[in-house]
Amino acid sequence: MRPRIGWAVLLTLGTHGCDPGQPPQEPTEPAATVADDDALTYRSRQLSLRARAAIARLEEPMPPLTRFKPRGCPDQDILARSPEQEERTLSLAVHDARYQAESLLPLAVTERLQSHDGARLLRFYEPEPSALGDPLERLFKSEADANAAEREIAALERRQYKGVFHITLFKKPHLIRKKNKRSREWTRGVLMTWLGIYAIDTSELLCQVEVTSINDVNEAPITIRLRADTQQKLVRELTEQLMEKSQHALTSVSRVLALPEMDGAAADSRLSFAERAQPPGMQ
Repeated sequence: MRPRIGWAVLLTLGTHGCDPGQPPQEPTEPAATVADDDALTYRSRQLSLRARAAIARLEEPMPPLTRFKPRGCPDQDILARSPEQEERTLSLAVHDARYQAESLLPLAVTERLQSHDGARLLRFYEPEPSALGDPLERLFKSEADANAAEREIAALERRQYKGVFHITLFKKPHLIRKKNKRSREWTRGVLMTWLGIYAIDTSELLCQVEVTSINDVNEAPITIRLRADTQQKLVRELTEQLMEKSQHALTSVSRVLALPEMDGAAADSRLSFAERAQPPGMQ
C-alpha cells in the first residue's frame, strides 16, 4: 500500500498562496481615474445647462424698429448699470425689415452678421464624428477645458445689450450686359441696415444708427464661367464691409458699447452646413 502522505503534499502545493474562501479577482481600473471621469462628466452636464440658458437669453428676439431715425445711446446710464466691459459687449442678431420682401435673405448675409455666441465654446468639447448631434451633449476634453469654458459662459451671462441689424434693403450684384455695349458688367450690391441697440432683459430700444454697404465691382471678373463664384465673393465682401462700417457707426452713437469678436470660422462652418440643406439658388 502506498503511503497517503503523497496526497497531502499535492494538496498543499496546489493551494499554496491561495485563499480558499475568496474567488479570484478581475483587474480593475484605478479608482482615481474612474472618479476623475465621473467628475468631468458631471461638470460637463452642469456647464452645458448653464450654456444653454445663457445662449437662450441672448437669442431672445427683440421688438422691430417702428421709426428709422438716428438716436444716441444713454452712455451714462449704461455705464452706471454695466461698469464692466464684458457687460457692454453686444450680442448680434439679424431681422429682415424689408417691405414686402419677395425672397429670403441669403445665408451668406444672415450668418455672418450674427455673433453666434455659443460657437466659441465648441473648441473645449470632445470632437463629434457626426455633425448632426448637439455639440453641448459632448464632454469637455479635460478639466482645463472645463475651466476655460466656464469663464466663457460667465462672460455670456454678464452681457446686458444686444445689437440687431434690421435689414431694410438688399440687392445682390448681377452680371449684366447693357444695350449698345459689347462687354458685360457687374451691378453693385447694396446692403442697407439700421443697427438697433437693446437692453436684453427689458427689450428696451436704447439707440439706433444706419449702416450701409455698397460693393466695389470695378475689379470683379466678367467671365460667364466665374459668374457664380464671383457673385458669392461679392456678397461676402458686402457683408464683411458692413461689419467694418458697423464699428465706426457704433462709435458715432456710443463711446462705451463694443461689438463682439466675430468668429469667422464658426460662421463659415454653420454657413457651409446650412447651404447644403438649402435648395439651389437660395444661397
